[in-house]
Amino acid sequence: MANYSPSTNFTEKDGFPINDPRKIIKGSEFGAEFAAISTMSSEKSDLASPVFTGTVTIPTATVATATIATANIAAGAINATSLDLLDNQKIKLGSADQLEIYYDSSNSVIADVGVGNLELRGSNVVLQNPLGTETLASFTEDGGAVLYYDNSPKIATDTNGVSIAGNVDMPDAAKILLGDDDDLQIYHSGSNSYIEDTGTGGLFIAGAATLTLMQATQGQNADKYIECTANEAVDLYYANSKKLSTTNTGIDVTGLVVDKAANGILSEFKIGGTVVGGVRGDTAVDVDDLTIGSGNISLRYANANDPATGYLSGNISPAKISTGGANGGAIDLGRAGSNFDNIYADNGTINTSDATEKQSIEELTEVETRVAVACKGLIRKFKWNSAVEQKGNEARYHFGVIAQDLQAAFAAEGLDAGDYGLFISSTWTDDNGVEQTRLGVRYTELLAFIIGGLA
Repeated sequence: MANYSPSTNFTEKDGFPINDPRKIIKGSEFGAEFAAISTMSSEKSDLASPVFTGTVTIPTATVATATIATANIAAGAINATSLDLLDNQKIKLGSADQLEIYYDSSNSVIADVGVGNLELRGSNVVLQNPLGTETLASFTEDGGAVLYYDNSPKIATDTNGVSIAGNVDMPDAAKILLGDDDDLQIYHSGSNSYIEDTGTGGLFIAGAATLTLMQATQGQNADKYIECTANEAVDLYYANSKKLSTTNTGIDVTGLVVDKAANGILSEFKIGGTVVGGVRGDTAVDVDDLTIGSGNISLRYANANDPATGYLSGNISPAKISTGGANGGAIDLGRAGSNFDNIYADNGTINTSDATEKQSIEELTEVETRVAVACKGLIRKFKWNSAVEQKGNEARYHFGVIAQDLQAAFAAEGLDAGDYGLFISSTWTDDNGVEQTRLGVRYTELLAFIIGGLA
């Protein structure tokens, strides 16, 4: 739309002298001016409800004040309260139209089609539904970001991290990964649930008071598997029934301890990593054995059953716990300074006397015979000091020889009683570090020796 520019300089004509032909205004000049004004007027819009066609160009000059009541743009409209555009008609901002705002007939779109960021700025930014009745998300400067579901906050950031209200639902095989190298992984494979430590450190499960591993059933009636109580016991359960509990002195077991493995070591006992003893089990046809001890110093408890007669028999014998095999002649019953009191038996002891296991077999010498005769006269009656301390005058008498008298009888004939198995001298250090010596007699050998000296 062109602006009017006069083609005749009327002001200049006023300066010419009278009778100067240039001072005369010609009809053609009036005609040219009226024609230019007519053309300019035809290109100007009306002040009331103007209608534009084609491209409307707004000059870049600053407009101090402009009020647009209503402007029809193609099929859209600009009025005092809104800018109305049809579907896919865009508001474009930026020298290269980098920011676009429009409705595509299905969705409302704010599109950053340039190379920079799309930034929404505000000290407190809130996204709401169209009516402003529900909050979708909120973002606070120097504060948190909150995501909502149905106007209820569900995920919120804070100075410590993230707070979640409700459940976190993830598909099978999707993992929660923790640690710089994803060392801790929590997931469900589709068949099983896993908590895996794939790093180099340990996996620690901590509870401030009680830690319980239990059946995945809601409520207090779910079966327990393991329960750990701070500064107290660790309990193991079977079918929700406690079977093993740790104590300050060891363990308490409810029920039987059963090892269903093959023959061999059932349990080992260690101090500082060193094996100090164990229990072994062996079973065969009609024989069940249990061996208890340490190394080769063990006792084997054998239980035998004769299926033909139904007769039950058994024995306790020296054995090797490593194999359960026999270890004859290697174990003493009692020791110096730690004697048994009484031994109750239906029959006497059986002493090995096979010639194939002996050597240096000789008859008694004359000197040995004289000692044997002298020993016959050494039989005395006496009371044990320990019995008197316990029973007083009620302590009973016993019969036998005094070991020192026996030792003296040998010495009287120039013999050393220590060279003969019927005399025993044992030395040890007691619990107070004091060395002790005790003399003893093998009565089966002493009686055989005395009988040998009879004429």
